[in-house]
Amino acid sequence: MEDKVKWMKVAEVAEKLDLKLPTAYVVVRTKIPHYKFGGGIRIHPDDLRSFVESRRVSACA
Repeated sequence: MEDKVKWMKVAEVAEKLDLKLPTAYVVVRTKIPHYKFGGGIRIHPDDLRSFVESRRVSACA
């Protein structure tokens, strides 16, 4: 049996990424894969993790 996924709301993404809520909505709607359930936007934690990793910048030597 699979573990139950804790879908994240945009407000939770905003808190985790230290963004204002309107900015988080723009980021989620344009950059992060998301799902709509009953009119609400939900983000899978793995998708948020992948997005954050994709934004990583290497230090210049």
